[in-house]
Amino acid sequence: MADSTSPSIAPTSGLKWVKRFSYGYDPQWSIEPEHSAIELIARKTFPIPPDADLSVTFFKEGALNKLYKVNVGEASYIIRVALPFDPARTMSEVTTMRLIRDKTSIPIPRVLSYDATSHNELRLSWVSMEIVPGRRLSEAWRKMPMVAKRAMTEQLAGYQAQLLTLGLHAIGSVVPIKEAEDHHHTVLTCVILPFAFAYAVIAVLIHRIILLYTGFDYITTHNLGRPTTPLHLLGANAGLPLGPYLSTRDWLSHRLAVLQARTEQSLHFYRTAKLASGLSAKDLESLEDNSVLCEGDLGIISLLIQHLPRVFPRHRSERTMLFHHNLSERNIMVDSDGVIMAVLDWEHVCAVPFWYCTQFPGVLMTMKQKLRPRRSEYGPAESFYLDDPEEHGDLDGVSLLYWESRERFEKTILRKVYMAEMDRLVPGWAAEYKRSKGQREFEDCIAHLEWGGHYGLKGFEDWLEAYDPVTGEGSPEACEDRWPIFGEGLE
Repeated sequence: MADSTSPSIAPTSGLKWVKRFSYGYDPQWSIEPEHSAIELIARKTFPIPPDADLSVTFFKEGALNKLYKVNVGEASYIIRVALPFDPARTMSEVTTMRLIRDKTSIPIPRVLSYDATSHNELRLSWVSMEIVPGRRLSEAWRKMPMVAKRAMTEQLAGYQAQLLTLGLHAIGSVVPIKEAEDHHHTVLTCVILPFAFAYAVIAVLIHRIILLYTGFDYITTHNLGRPTTPLHLLGANAGLPLGPYLSTRDWLSHRLAVLQARTEQSLHFYRTAKLASGLSAKDLESLEDNSVLCEGDLGIISLLIQHLPRVFPRHRSERTMLFHHNLSERNIMVDSDGVIMAVLDWEHVCAVPFWYCTQFPGVLMTMKQKLRPRRSEYGPAESFYLDDPEEHGDLDGVSLLYWESRERFEKTILRKVYMAEMDRLVPGWAAEYKRSKGQREFEDCIAHLEWGGHYGLKGFEDWLEAYDPVTGEGSPEACEDRWPIFGEGLE
C-alpha cells in the first residue's frame, strides 16, 4: 500500500525516499555509482600517468555514502560518493574538515579533492581522501588493555576540548563565508565596503585578545548554513526555515514543527486508509496500531512544544562550538597500542550550544555496570554469532554476553575518566553536565521521535511536570524505563 506522505522535496538524480516500518521516510540510493565514472574522476584527480594501471573496487557502504578504493601501483586512495539528499552537504563536510585540520591537532583524513556538485561523470557529489592507517576501535577493543583504553579516553577528551575552543555564532553547519552569503544563510552582517579594511583590523585585534585571555578561538573565516542532516531537510516539506538558528529555542522549535507536521500527515494517511474496502483483518490491525502510535506521538510533541520555553527559558543568540555527534567505535582508527590515529565521519558535524556538548561520546554510551564480570561464569561462544565475525568480533571461545557485560563495566569506569579529564581541560564542564542533564534529555526525546521511536505518554508527562529548570533535575521514577533517552544508568 503506497503512502502519500512521502517527502515533497524536489526529485534528485540518484535519490529515492523509502518508507520506514512504521511511518516516515529515509533517503536511499536509486542508482549504483559506476566504476568507470569513478576511474575517470581518479585519472583526472590524482597524479597518475595516462598509461598507468588503475583499479577501482567497492570498499564499504555507510548509511549515506558508498566508499571505493582506488589502487594505482602501490598507492591507494578512497573516493567517497555521497547520497544526494542535500546539495550543501559535501561542501560543508570539506569545509569542516579543513577547519579542523587548521585549528586543532585532531587527526582526521586529508581531503585530496572533491566536487560538491552533480556536474561530473558520476552525476553525484564526491570526496577523495587519503587512506588512514590503523584499524577501527570496534575491531581492537576486546584485545586492548585497560590502561590503553584509559589513555584513548583521555585522548578523546582532549580532542573534544579543542573543539570547544572554536567559537561560532549560531547553530548550523560550517560553510565558507561566500557560500553562506550566496544562499542567504549569513547570520553576521557584512561590513560596509569603504570601512572594510578598518573593521578587518579591529576584528583581528579583538580575536587575538579573546584568544589570549579566554582560550576561545572565535572563528571569523567561516560562516554557518543550515544543518545538513537528512531529517533536517524534511523541514522543506513543512515550508519552515531551515536555519541556521541563533538560539536553542529556534532550533528545537523548528524540529518540533517538522515532527508535528509529519506525524499529522501520517495519522491522516492511516485513518483514510482504514476506510478502503477489501482490507484484510491484518491490514486493518496494522493501520489501527500505526494510528495509535501517531496519536501518542502527537501528545508527546504537544507537551514538548508547551514545555520548551520552561526547559530553555533564554531566547537569544548563544555561543556555539563544533561537536562530533557520531563518535562511535567504527569512526575511530587506532594503532596496535590503542593510540588514536584518526577520527572519521565529519559529514554532519554541526555547531551546537555548550549544553549539548556536555555529553559522553558515543563510544562510551552503555548502561552502568559496577561489578566486573567473571569469564568462568559464562558459557561457550554461540555458534550463530560466529558466522558474522565482522559484526560480533572475535568471541575467543566465550559467550557474547560476557563481552557485552565486560564492555559495560569498562565503559562505566571510562566515563568517569572522560568526565575528570574534560573538567580538567574545560573547567566547569562537569558542573554544566549536571545542570543541563534535563535539557539533553529533552533534546534526546525529540531525536528519538525523529528516528521513529515512541514513548508512553503518562511517564513522559510526569517527567516534564517534575522538571526543575534551575537544577536540571526531573523525576527519576517517571523515566526509569526509557534508557538511553532518560538514562540514570549513565551516571
